[in-house]
Amino acid sequence: MVTLKERNGTAEIEIQGNQTGLRALAAICVGLAELTPEQFLTPANHYHLDEHFWGTEPGSTPLTVSRRESGWPDASE
Repeated sequence: MVTLKERNGTAEIEIQGNQTGLRALAAICVGLAELTPEQFLTPANHYHLDEHFWGTEPGSTPLTVSRRESGWPDASE
């Protein structure tokens, strides 16, 4: 379940899942990380998770997981 909470005036996203759900989310993240440059430029560069896609629990806050290359420090540094 994906929920949006407020704590001390700031927003926080909480993701809770069973083993299958967490593995599915991990597979999404790994798949996005492994996209080729050509695939990155297609709609394959993101996933929508809500109660109508990927079996997310009813009432979950819709979540988009996407890959982005700009604005992040190089992990090798």
